[in-house]
Amino acid sequence: MAGPRTFAGIIPVVTKEGLGRRGMAFGSLLAEWQSLAGDFLGNNSVPGRLVFPRGRREGAVLYVHAYGAVTLTLQHTAPLVIERINSFFGYPAVAELKISQIQRPVPPGTPPRFRRLSAAETRAIEAAAHTVPDEALARTLARFGIALASRIRDDTPPGPTPKPCFLTPLEKPRWKL
Repeated sequence: MAGPRTFAGIIPVVTKEGLGRRGMAFGSLLAEWQSLAGDFLGNNSVPGRLVFPRGRREGAVLYVHAYGAVTLTLQHTAPLVIERINSFFGYPAVAELKISQIQRPVPPGTPPRFRRLSAAETRAIEAAAHTVPDEALARTLARFGIALASRIRDDTPPGPTPKPCFLTPLEKPRWKL
């Protein structure tokens, strides 16, 4: 019977199947992405894959998926992100970022958010809809207008929105070499 094993000794065995051929470099990049990219970029982007040239372990292309307009921010700060990644690894592991824009995933079963309209708002929508001569069409337009007006247009989850904080050379990383 073997004695107790350290957690650090189990990590490569457990992550090997999940990471596959991507290796431990990609796993450590995933684990440290938040501190490498900064809070704003780390919350709004995710590394997709790390592709090294055949037979080499440096000069890789890092594919990053970013949400919405963060793609542009990441594109402009790419040299700084690459510099941070390479200083984290201790050698020029990444040479280029390939950035793709993706839509933020919506958790399944999340119902759309609505607000209750006031009586004045409802009457105004019904009055505008009843200018149509066809009564059935007017009722349908009124229901449609009420549904549109009551829907909350902002698709972000409730709560404080993160302030954009762009990477600067003076910003200190959270990890230690």
